[in-house]
Amino acid sequence: LGQEGPWFRFELDHGVEARLAFPERDIGRIVFRRAGGYRLDRGWSIAPDRGEPGFEGRPRDDLSGFSLPAASIAVDADGVTIATAGLSARVRLSPFGIEWRRAGESAPFLQDRPTQAYFVSRKTGAFRHFLARDGRERHYGLGDKTGRLDKTGRSFRIDAVDPCGFDAETSDPLYKMIPFYIVDGPTGAHGLYYVNLATASVDFGATLDNYHGLFRSYQAD
Repeated sequence: LGQEGPWFRFELDHGVEARLAFPERDIGRIVFRRAGGYRLDRGWSIAPDRGEPGFEGRPRDDLSGFSLPAASIAVDADGVTIATAGLSARVRLSPFGIEWRRAGESAPFLQDRPTQAYFVSRKTGAFRHFLARDGRERHYGLGDKTGRLDKTGRSFRIDAVDPCGFDAETSDPLYKMIPFYIVDGPTGAHGLYYVNLATASVDFGATLDNYHGLFRSYQAD
């Protein structure tokens, strides 16, 4: 659809719009918005200079205070490549998907699953995101979670409950819900943060599928 300030806009099915921006040279951000706007149009966790958003929060599209590095655009028959000095996003148009690369690297360090990367429910608002997974990648994070530090091969609920008497190896969910995790793989480490207050689940390879290959996923209720 073009560019609007720091945002690059893409039209998806059923009135959903994907908006992509680079707040900093090493940070990419993508948001999904319905035709009627966001269900929750404010956020309390994205702010520049490690600041604390005010009580009222910040509008979801507000990137004021970030450096917003200049970006170049290259268009071809299959998609669009948007690049800054430190990071680039290769956007495949059909089916829609994104590959993220660091400057100077030919291989993506993060890429959407090439088969059905996104699902958005028109009825409930539920959202799903599927990423291709390298079998050598390790996964860490999500706040309070049981078991070993490396969470590869497990799935977890993103929910806050009070599980008295929990099993330290297997119980889930557990107290804190923080939809942030770090992936360490052949091309180094990167982090993903889902700015969403809904209850959700994250799958780090517990689900296997002969059609889709290796993947990990995030599903918000």
